[in-house]
Amino acid sequence: MTAKTSTLEEWQKEARKLELQGKLEQAEAIRTTILKETPVPWAVFAEEHLRSTLLKVFLDRAPGIKPKQQLYETFITAELAKRQLNRLFA
Repeated sequence: MTAKTSTLEEWQKEARKLELQGKLEQAEAIRTTILKETPVPWAVFAEEHLRSTLLKVFLDRAPGIKPKQQLYETFITAELAKRQLNRLFA
């Protein structure tokens, strides 16, 4: 009897499937132990987080520099990515 070795792609699919089923701890265990994924050391801006930060800065006029700095860094990153893509496909 031979054991089948799972590919990294299969493990990624399995982790995603578990995540969709709400089994977050199991999905995270696969990602950290088998796939050796580590979280990025910066804030990841999902659309909802971006919307709430925009509202804080421009509508609520929230005090402090952190939300403004996050928007600025997000804009700069997006702008640099856009320029790089334009150069690649020009």
